[in-house]
Amino acid sequence: MALERHCDRDDNAINLIAVELREGTLYFKAEDDDDLESDVFTKCEDSKDSVLRNQKHQVLMMTSEDTAVFETMTQVEIEGNAPQTKFVIQTYKESTPRGYAVAIMVRNKNETYILSCQGKALKFQKGTFPPCIDSDVSDLIFYQKKVKGHEKMQFESSLYQKCFLACEKESKSGHFKLVLKEVCQEEDGVTLFTVKNFLEKKDIKPL
Repeated sequence: MALERHCDRDDNAINLIAVELREGTLYFKAEDDDDLESDVFTKCEDSKDSVLRNQKHQVLMMTSEDTAVFETMTQVEIEGNAPQTKFVIQTYKESTPRGYAVAIMVRNKNETYILSCQGKALKFQKGTFPPCIDSDVSDLIFYQKKVKGHEKMQFESSLYQKCFLACEKESKSGHFKLVLKEVCQEEDGVTLFTVKNFLEKKDIKPL
């Protein structure tokens, strides 16, 4: 007696059709491949001028194309060092959502720079936010995550999993630099940042 087998249809399944047999290998393609949506990051309208601080409450400032450091500043000094202290956080939409995707840009000497982590080394490369990134990972895209129990944020690279923006002290100069760091514990203090709106003096209302 033959056994009957019932299989539930998977609505997300992709039907494959044979295309050709080449050198002993049978090649397939999706039956409706023209309708498949490719992974892509698309720029949203949302962006925010921000001040980033580390756990010591020091303010992040871009100093060169490959360096951003954290320094103790008053509100007046934050404004005086602008636009190198004003980081634009731009939201991106994913075709397959995996988190709150953002890119980070800063201005210096009439040039705009976008933060890249290519090769796990941070660098500010000249340019503006691309309207579209045709990939499911990018050296320009980070996932901004809110830390439970804290008013802190983390930024994980979309290109390198478990690699986060972090604050690290240089042994020679003693400066606290922005780096990309692979961490085992996601709540590592060096990866925690406070992100606040950039406020100029005219925006601050007296009490």
